[in-house]
Amino acid sequence: MAMVRYQATDGVFQPAEHFSEECLRHYQCEGWVLLKGFYDTSEDLIPIHREVNQLVNLKLNEMGVKPDADSLDTISNRNFLSLCGKNRDRAGEIYRATRHFQGTHQLLVKERNLALAKLLMNTDYVNVIPYVPLRIDIKGEEKYLFDWHQDYPYTQGSMDGIVIWAPLFDVFCGEGGVKFIPQSHKKGVHPVIVNDKENMNKNGAHSIRIANPELFEKQQAYSMDVMAGDALVFSTLLVHKSLPLTRGDIRWTTQLRYGNFNDLDSIKRGWPGGMIEGNWFEKDHPEFVITERGK
Repeated sequence: MAMVRYQATDGVFQPAEHFSEECLRHYQCEGWVLLKGFYDTSEDLIPIHREVNQLVNLKLNEMGVKPDADSLDTISNRNFLSLCGKNRDRAGEIYRATRHFQGTHQLLVKERNLALAKLLMNTDYVNVIPYVPLRIDIKGEEKYLFDWHQDYPYTQGSMDGIVIWAPLFDVFCGEGGVKFIPQSHKKGVHPVIVNDKENMNKNGAHSIRIANPELFEKQQAYSMDVMAGDALVFSTLLVHKSLPLTRGDIRWTTQLRYGNFNDLDSIKRGWPGGMIEGNWFEKDHPEFVITERGK
């Protein structure tokens, strides 16, 4: 089924409505909410832009390449693409290093994020998932995009956990963002297939894949405009996928994730970490792992 832009005003909440009962009800029913202007650009996002530029400039200087004199307050796509052109593996070092940015970790523990997590998970004890990636999706490198998936198998935390998807630049519907299936979180964890049991490719994020992803193509799915400063918040069980860029060179986004320490299933299993911490999903949840047909 073709992607449909979400037209309803339900689910899109202005600043005065971010912590409202209506927002909570929509999240519980649909599995997602879009919070307009949830972050302050100068306070929350520009520090991350600056860190990216500093990191790229350090790597370019190491390679003997003079960075373009772009504004330090806005990520320089030119400098990053220059680095990619010189040495793609070195550009990959930037991606890995962004996990340790001060700006993203400060955003992760920002009080309004924790208050939102408490509200949506109905808990007073938030499990702050420490892995804070900065996704760098480059046009033409669609092999790194995620097909239909749920975040829970990769990060665990708790089944009632939440994800905050926050772009560093405006992402317009139809130009490459996130496509999601409302209410899909109500069906629980979908079975997965292990692609790379021994993680020979050293890519934990793609060592599993959701079974029968073609079934989700037949369901009504949505994408929407998400501006820099907005927060697209969804359940860790919501089925969603990355969309390829149709405009622009790079999509810069960050993902913040939270679990519920009070969740009984998580307590029973000792609050396991996610794949980035070397905790493979099939170890904790063999009941959701199936064998690919014919193998």
